Amino acid sequence: DRTLALIGRAGALYPFFRSSALLRHLDGRTHNVPVVLLYPGDRRGPTGLSFMGLLDPDNDYRPRIYP
Repeated sequence: DRTLALIGRAGALYPFFRSSALLRHLDGRTHNVPVVLLYPGDRRGPTGLSFMGLLDPDNDYRPRIYP
């Protein structure tokens, strides 16, 4: 089985819901289906993402971040 979940337009959730909160909510609920979040932001350090380079990064991302 080759299933993959792609989540696009994550920036549309802002300011009501942060992408990090979405990933925390999905953690452990996808039943081994990889989730790819297309994120409109900048990588800051090994675990930080800054929304469109405008917000301070959430440094609590546990998933892998690919530039």
